[in-house]
Amino acid sequence: MELRLPFDPAKFLAATRADDTQYVQQVIQNIDLPDKPRTIVFHEEIGSGKTWLMLHLHREVLPQDPRVTSLCLSLAEPPAGFVPQSNEHIVNPAHLAENASPDALARELIEWIGKQDSISASTSRDADLGDQTGWLVTAVKEKFQDRILVLIFDSIFEVADWTKLAKLENALLAPLAALPHVVTILTGRGKLYPWESPYLRVNVVFPKGFVPLRPFEVSEVAEQLKAQKPDAILDAETIHKLGGGYPWVNYLLAQGRNEAEATSKAREGLLSVIDEKIRGDVARDLEALSVLDGFRESEMPKMWEADSQVRHTISNEQVQRRRKQLLDSYLMHWHDKRFQIDDPMRRVLENYLRTNEPLRWRNLHCRAYLLYQEWATEFQQSRRVFLERAEFHAQALRRANFDIDDCINFESKVESSTYTNRIVNHNPLVLTT
Repeated sequence: MELRLPFDPAKFLAATRADDTQYVQQVIQNIDLPDKPRTIVFHEEIGSGKTWLMLHLHREVLPQDPRVTSLCLSLAEPPAGFVPQSNEHIVNPAHLAENASPDALARELIEWIGKQDSISASTSRDADLGDQTGWLVTAVKEKFQDRILVLIFDSIFEVADWTKLAKLENALLAPLAALPHVVTILTGRGKLYPWESPYLRVNVVFPKGFVPLRPFEVSEVAEQLKAQKPDAILDAETIHKLGGGYPWVNYLLAQGRNEAEATSKAREGLLSVIDEKIRGDVARDLEALSVLDGFRESEMPKMWEADSQVRHTISNEQVQRRRKQLLDSYLMHWHDKRFQIDDPMRRVLENYLRTNEPLRWRNLHCRAYLLYQEWATEFQQSRRVFLERAEFHAQALRRANFDIDDCINFESKVESSTYTNRIVNHNPLVLTT
C-alpha cells in the first residue's frame, strides 16, 4: 500500500489551489508597501495537502518571478521515493529527536541556507551560533535589496520540542523575518507555537470568505482520481462521503476495493504519523471519541470506559495523561470551547468503525446517546444542548437501521447494577421547540 504519493506536478490539481497560490503571489507583489505583513501561516489539518501546495509554489509558481529565490525546508519525514531538489532540504531526523540539542537544529538550517549559491554567507563549523546568524543576516540583507527571498518551513508546527522552536526563532526565523525582502511561509498542524517576534506573530490576514487549503468537492475528487489513481474502484462521491474531500485522505481511500477496505487503508495511513510506540493506544482512544461531534474532558472517560466495557476505573490522572497524549499527536485541538479531532481523522475513524467494527460503532453511539440523555436530566440549565447532542447520535443510529431502544440492552450489559436499575424503565427525552 502506498501511504503517500511523492509530489508530481502532473498529478497536482493546480485549479483547486488557485486561491492559495494567488494570495501568496499577492503578498510578494505587495512586499514594498508599508505595514504589510510578510509571514504566511498555513495551519491546517492532517491530509489537507499542505506539502503538495508548498512544493507546487516552490517548484512551479515562484520560479516564474525573476525577482524571487525560493528555499523549501521540510521538518517532517518525506514520502518514500521523494528526491529533494538542490534548493530543498529535509531536516536531519536526529536533530528533531527529543534528546537532541536545540542548537543542532538551528545550526543545521542556518548552515544549509547560508551555503546556497544565491546567498553564500560566511560560515564556520567552529563558529558561535550567534556569529553564524549574523553572517547569514548580513549576506541576505546585501543580496536581496532588489530581490525577494521566500523561505518555506513545511511542518514546522509539528516539532514537538518547543525549546527547539525557541532557539530556531532567535537564531534564524526572527532575524530573517525582520528583513524587508524576506517572505516566510510556515505550515503544519497541531498547536501554533507562540512566537515572540512580531514579524512571526502577525500573520497575513486572509480575505473574507477565503478558506486556505479547502477540502475538494466531489467533481474535484473525480479529477484527483483521474490524475493520481485512475484504477480506483470506489467512485468520487463515495470517497468524498467517507473522507470529506481532503486530498491525502482521498488518495488513501481510493486504494480500497470497498468501503470497509478503503477506510481501513485510510486509517492506517493517517495513523502512520503517530509514533509507533504509542500508535495503538492513541488510535484506540481517538476511535472511541470519533463518534462525538466535539467533546470536553468529561466525555473522555465515559467513552473510553464504554469502549473497553469497564466502568469507573479510569482515574483523573489517567484521563489527563491520555488527553495530553492525544494533544501531543497534533490530531486533536481545542476549538469553540470543546476538543475536536481533526476532521479528516474523525471522519475516517468513525467510518472505519461503522464499516469494519459495526458493533463497536453502535456501542459508542449508544453510550453517547444515553450519556447526553442523562445529562439533560441532571443539568437542567444545559438541557437543550444535551438533548441536541443526544439527537445527533440517535440520528446516526437510525441511519444505520438501529433502534435506539436497543441502546438500553447494550448499557445493561456493561453498567453497574445500580445504573442498570436506573435505566431499565428509561424513556427517551425529546427536544421540544
